[in-house]
Amino acid sequence: MLEVAGVTFSYGKIRALSGVNLAVREAEIVAIIGSNGAGKTTLMRCIAGQLRPQVGSINLRGVPLPAKPHEVVRRRVAMVPEGRLIFPNLTVEENLDIGGFTRSGSDLVKGKDRAFRLFPVLGERRRQMGGTLSGGEQQMLAIARGLMSEPRLLLLDEPSLGLAPLIVRDIFRTLQEINEAGVTVLLVEQNARKALAIAGRAYVLETGRIVRTGTGAELLKDPAILESYLGVRSGPVSVDGPQRRGFA
Repeated sequence: MLEVAGVTFSYGKIRALSGVNLAVREAEIVAIIGSNGAGKTTLMRCIAGQLRPQVGSINLRGVPLPAKPHEVVRRRVAMVPEGRLIFPNLTVEENLDIGGFTRSGSDLVKGKDRAFRLFPVLGERRRQMGGTLSGGEQQMLAIARGLMSEPRLLLLDEPSLGLAPLIVRDIFRTLQEINEAGVTVLLVEQNARKALAIAGRAYVLETGRIVRTGTGAELLKDPAILESYLGVRSGPVSVDGPQRRGFA
């Protein structure tokens, strides 16, 4: 579905990505884990059309993705950015309307109905200003806004950042529901335990390079991953929630 081939990106003299290769297949959840400064957000912004790689290509079903974010959305790729970035002075419903700029009429109504089914609290607060929502509710709104364009590929950058554990659990459960409904998910997440628990496959990004790949289950058992990202020096890690089966 998505193919990133040899992507390199620099901020001036600072190299953020160096020849990154990855693939996301239809109906997968794929996770990208790595420490701060590894290049995860830069990679997601390149895919979303917010940045233009100096080298390499990004193709969706064999066709290059455009380098303009609104055109990427029209190709049915949506991004939920780090920090949520909702519109605080607009209502919940107005935020959703903006996310659904590619839709109109009954399609727009259906999109909002779906958002309120996924996140009932948003329906209860549909006329409330986005900036008055809790952090967890704002993250729900950011995800719902991303879904308004009816994406086939949903990009999520640090969806658990700054949220309480119970909210994180609910967010990850909802991501699985979204995936089971047919949306492919590419997930950047510092909470490696949660990300690997739901990912069919995962990539480890370090200083702009992919250094490890495997199924979520494999990486959860990898001693180097345990020590570097999960704070465990030896032995297996238990995770809550079902482990999705990856592609061979």
